[in-house]
Amino acid sequence: MPCRSVAAALAASAVVHTGTREAPLLATERTTAGRFPPGRSGNPAGRPPGARNKSTVALEDALADRADELVEVLLRAATEGKAPALRICFDRLAPPRKGRPVPFALPPLASHGDVLTAAAGIVAGMAAGELTPQEAQEIFKVLEAFARVPTSRARPGQAPPTDFGTRGPPREPADACKSSDSAAGTGAEHPAAFDTATSPATPGHGGSADAGAAPPGPVETCKSSGSANRAGGDIDAGTAIASKPTNPGVAPENSAAMAATPRDPPIAAPVPLIASSGDLIADRRYERARHYEQAGDLPAAAELLLQALERAPHFASAWFALGDIREKLADRPGAVAAFRKALDVDRGDSHGAGLRLVRLGAAGPGPPMTPDYVRALFDQYAPRFDAELAGLAYQGPQLLRLAVERVAGAGVRFERMLDLGCGTGLAGAAFAPLCRTAVGIDLSPAMIEIARRRNVYVDLAVADMTERLAREPDSSADLVVAADAFVYLADLAPVCRQAARVLVPHGFLAFSVETHRGQGVILGEKLRWAHAAGYVSAALDGAGLEPRVLVPASTRREGGIPVLGLVVVAAPA
Repeated sequence: MPCRSVAAALAASAVVHTGTREAPLLATERTTAGRFPPGRSGNPAGRPPGARNKSTVALEDALADRADELVEVLLRAATEGKAPALRICFDRLAPPRKGRPVPFALPPLASHGDVLTAAAGIVAGMAAGELTPQEAQEIFKVLEAFARVPTSRARPGQAPPTDFGTRGPPREPADACKSSDSAAGTGAEHPAAFDTATSPATPGHGGSADAGAAPPGPVETCKSSGSANRAGGDIDAGTAIASKPTNPGVAPENSAAMAATPRDPPIAAPVPLIASSGDLIADRRYERARHYEQAGDLPAAAELLLQALERAPHFASAWFALGDIREKLADRPGAVAAFRKALDVDRGDSHGAGLRLVRLGAAGPGPPMTPDYVRALFDQYAPRFDAELAGLAYQGPQLLRLAVERVAGAGVRFERMLDLGCGTGLAGAAFAPLCRTAVGIDLSPAMIEIARRRNVYVDLAVADMTERLAREPDSSADLVVAADAFVYLADLAPVCRQAARVLVPHGFLAFSVETHRGQGVILGEKLRWAHAAGYVSAALDGAGLEPRVLVPASTRREGGIPVLGLVVVAAPA
């Protein structure tokens, strides 16, 4: 029926004829002109909540039936380069999301002192491409709000403290430092950390029951003379420790050499791992590819990375990401090709493509991890390093101190310690009561900056541990410590030789490594080197060092499972 006929019919129906005159109009009836009388409504109750126009509903139903077809037409036009279609795709189909959760790990904010550490992590995450500048800005607003919250250290009306030093794991109250008598003979605090009947030179020790035992609980060290007695008494006398007497004292003639500390260059700024390709479209495709990867759409992510690499063939981050995705897709040849390309365009290998080739079996045992890779890795990791290690029940420094005190004797004091791969200073803090001076060495400027705040080192150096040791004078240290730092070295022979040269005749080299049940050195799934006990013994022997402790001990857990490891203390033969 035509629209005018419908209107006429509605107007006519508004008049009710009874005889020769019209009946009074009801509230919902219209006049002969098709209108409601003044002051009256056709819907006195109002429009029902949620009611929608019938034409809108009909249109949406029609579009829903053919939505897939319309989207395909739009995407086809966009891939053909038609600008309006491209604009619709980015503005309508996939617009920038606002208010979405940002998957970024921050250290726990327990006090105002944690704000600076969190802020450093946000800046590092933005430089690494984990956060956009807008996301970083929004997180900074949360930190600013947290800093204004009054705490026990900053009462209302009082400015929050400006000392935002990094804090380690929470300590027990002061009365938790019991006397040496309270812990003697119990062994309850450190359950059999070194308790094994395996010979130090036995390569196959990794299969023993102790190798897979749970690591001991955290050790609280007290800066009193009794703490050394307590720590030393917790190592069982049945450990695989040579019974040769040692002299824990420092030879007076070596004091001058120990004081001659090499001067180090100033600390450089952290280097971001993921840099721009120089092409905005390639960068945008790379970012969207990572979003697809996080959503689980690996083929789409790989396709977008290829499109980014067509525009920027020297984009090392995109090549590495492509290799990683292809490996997840079980495309080993494609992954190998992508990792090799990443290595070609980034000779410093800041992403670790060389390590991935070793793991895929496309390269030999492999050169040591490049300084660029280790530096970039830990510059990003530094702000949350201590918090994550606490979650892994890490206690490498404590286990090393127990082993050193057992060999050197209770109450031992060292003149000068070198902390190789010092990180944030966890080992330095554990050994501080035993050492008059300590020097920390690490490749990561960000880690060094956090270690500086612990105030346990007289000097800190950003350097490769082996190269820095080579600059030390002969017989200039009586203790060299490396807590889980040698897991980033495939070949231990060079660093052991330099440590042997630097040590005084009665000094000690103490370190921890990950291990495995086979022979030699392998690259683990977490891209850390695992050294068999036989290999460690051979490296020490070649350097003129004799193992005093070489026992299975797990320094950390991953996925709730203790990681196979070794704790080693060696001295000049």
